Amino acid sequence: MNTILNSILQTSAKTPKAVAIIEQDKQLNYLQLHNFIEKLSDELASLKASAVAIYMDNNSSWIISDLAAANIGLTVVPIPLFFTKAQITHLLSDANIDVIITCQDMLNQLSIKPQSVSVSDVIDITYVNLINKDANTGLQDVSKITYTSGSTGNPKGVCLSGDTIESVVLSLATQLTLAGIQRHLSLLPFATLLENIAGVYLPLFMGNAVITGSVNDFGLKSNHQFCAKTFINANKKWQANSVILLPQMLKAIAEQKQPQHLSSFTFMAVGGGKVSSDLIEQCHTQQLPIYEGYGLSECASVVSLNTPIAHKVGSVGKPLPHVKLAINSSGELIVKGSKMQGYLNDTQINHDHIENIATGDIAYIDEDGFLFITGRSKNLLISSFGRNISPEWVESSFLISDKIQQIFVYGDAQPYLSAVVVPSKNSTIESVNQVIAKVNSSLPDYAQVQSFIIENNIFSVENGLLTENGKLRRDKLTQIYKYTLSPLEAVI
Repeated sequence: MNTILNSILQTSAKTPKAVAIIEQDKQLNYLQLHNFIEKLSDELASLKASAVAIYMDNNSSWIISDLAAANIGLTVVPIPLFFTKAQITHLLSDANIDVIITCQDMLNQLSIKPQSVSVSDVIDITYVNLINKDANTGLQDVSKITYTSGSTGNPKGVCLSGDTIESVVLSLATQLTLAGIQRHLSLLPFATLLENIAGVYLPLFMGNAVITGSVNDFGLKSNHQFCAKTFINANKKWQANSVILLPQMLKAIAEQKQPQHLSSFTFMAVGGGKVSSDLIEQCHTQQLPIYEGYGLSECASVVSLNTPIAHKVGSVGKPLPHVKLAINSSGELIVKGSKMQGYLNDTQINHDHIENIATGDIAYIDEDGFLFITGRSKNLLISSFGRNISPEWVESSFLISDKIQQIFVYGDAQPYLSAVVVPSKNSTIESVNQVIAKVNSSLPDYAQVQSFIIENNIFSVENGLLTENGKLRRDKLTQIYKYTLSPLEAVI
């Protein structure tokens, strides 16, 4: 992390009044940011902690706390805002957290018995000092632990070194030098590794400004609810140049058809799930600068990215300069060069890093070096006719329509595909039928949805049908709908 911190120091010396953080009605320039980092570093050092957790909504205090902790070599563990109390309790114990950095109005959401609570003299944060436990002796080289929810069980902590994080930031900087970015709007929570690295570290390393504030003010109402109108209205004020979006967010924005209010953007990254090529093309017709990318926590977020100088619709771009890709005999993508140190408490932390990361994604690389992700190996459906089908690919084809809010495709060991469709509010059974027929006509026969049922209740984290990062819990969906979707029972 020293390279990122040194870059902030250099910017504060060369252009001290350059804007670093924009938050509501206040701004911090680079000199102020640097001074806050230095002062908070001293205060954090006096706490004699080795691992700290951050639990706040997006704001300047989150950024300063994160950077100050990195400045003195602490292990930082962001707590996702969408974690349940049980998940937070697990995280605190699993990572052996000494201090939680939070704000006063979020204390009651922690459900813990602290040893003491104190207030910072430097910025608007509250320290929650936990009851002394055994010292963390195995995390000296771990800069960040990011927790992934997975599809079952307790969240797992991915351990990352500062060098690995910096390699992603430096690679992104080389690829986006000509993207015309001066102001990045942080829409995703900072506890999301992608936003933390590409939405905070990258802009500050490049001497740009981060626009921050409650994610709710920018349209992210919860981890599965996004209001595109709020986002568009917010950008009328902030005039951002870049933003990171999830596929469902991009779809909602495209459906608004208001590109005139998004003309300030020069780079809109999208990732986190399969994106339909038709949706990308639709955005391009609206002059929206959409660039799809790919990554995973185990590789410190971004692995590949389309850029203004190298892009191909349908691909997730070319690998970043520090990364090497390989496809094994099963078609699975293997990433080399972007190395995690392991999962916390799963195996002993590898201070030399794990050399090869098996992603679990089925992929291919074309003759021009662009990476294409076709689905998850564990989600692959094999029909009773022996055809291998990626459900994500089929689902993304239907999600281009504004008549379908969510869809789950099923058909393992079945003669054809079936689906559970959650229609949009403006849909009717007839309109959904029309969409199914239209999309089917563009798909090969083995990938067409031959039967479907309507589900009026959305898939969500609360009902256990979505993971916390918005992906379908296919195992639970299969359990619930398997018999309804069997060939003899399916409704069309």
